[in-house]
Amino acid sequence: MVVLDAWVVVGFYDGEEFAASEFGRLLEADDAVTVMSTVNFAEVCSGLARIRGLASTSRDTEWLRGYVVLDPVTSDLAETAARIKLGFHMSLGDAFAAATALAYDAPLWTGDAELLFDNALWQATDLRHDERRQLHADQIEDGTKQVGRRSSGPLAGLDSDTLAEYVTAPLRTGAETEALR
Repeated sequence: MVVLDAWVVVGFYDGEEFAASEFGRLLEADDAVTVMSTVNFAEVCSGLARIRGLASTSRDTEWLRGYVVLDPVTSDLAETAARIKLGFHMSLGDAFAAATALAYDAPLWTGDAELLFDNALWQATDLRHDERRQLHADQIEDGTKQVGRRSSGPLAGLDSDTLAEYVTAPLRTGAETEALR
């Protein structure tokens, strides 16, 4: 099982070479189960409209639905995403991708630097090419891009284990999450 971030699908359509080849290989695998949060699917719809135009977006997203299980947003998932966003530098869409990966205990395929850092709570597969990895590393080093844990805010003082417990609590205790498995 693999969880997809919107970055992978938009990159596939936008010609991001490594993302396209890996995603294409995943689509060809007979036994692959691919999951995406409906929030990230909304990001894909928006991204495809920008890069491919409105006319092809419906066709492209309909095709995608044939390959990807769209995971509905439950209150457990929404609370987990909110907790991730509170503790880490990332967009809400990225927080939903991470929460979905945690809910399924599956690797998150992405090329988004906000989701790819040491000591993340979720497993991630980096689909960036070397030049993009270096660009993000340079941006992090010079302070123009922040990734990882937030250094201020209500969760900043928590140790790693306590943060992990807090973030994943809704997934461990919620009945909605059991329906996902």
